Amino acid sequence: MCAKTCTAAGYRISGTEYGKECWCNATLSAAATTSSGCTQSCSGDSTQKCGGSFALSVANDTTFVPVVARPSYSTWTLNACYADSAASRTFPNTITLGSNATVAACLDACRTAGYLYCGLEYYSECYGANVAPKAGLLIAGDPLAAGCSYPCKGNSSEACGGANRLLVYHNNGSGRTSLGRRHMVRGGFARH
Repeated sequence: MCAKTCTAAGYRISGTEYGKECWCNATLSAAATTSSGCTQSCSGDSTQKCGGSFALSVANDTTFVPVVARPSYSTWTLNACYADSAASRTFPNTITLGSNATVAACLDACRTAGYLYCGLEYYSECYGANVAPKAGLLIAGDPLAAGCSYPCKGNSSEACGGANRLLVYHNNGSGRTSLGRRHMVRGGFARH
């Protein structure tokens, strides 16, 4: 369970300690020693060992593919990672992507809907808006370190936000479809 949790959060290395603690990291930061200190049973499965007192049982996921925050796509540019919650959404408009969620699919859908801002969250959720996210919701620093590191369901090598973390992109222009403008077509109006 610890290894799966770390992998989902974007880390290759996982470690258990004191029978119930789970630690994650991108690399090993200390040299390995003997496993003689890793004698505590896991709280969730007593047949397994989960480290010990000041001893960490370490696992290295050799199939791990690093997750990256895609810096740009078409006319979109990565903005940052923002806090979000189901009770108070950063962006009000939900776009359904399904199990094939990717950054490109979300941004294409936002452009088609006419949004200037688009965000991804929790593996496959996509949201759009025409107003920038509130500055108070910004989580400064590297978006992956800020919690926007969950892999997309449709492409596990790119980030699709995180738990209550929205990876936000901004449309810089030329590919934006304006749904608000209308023009005359033989006596009626047509949206485009």
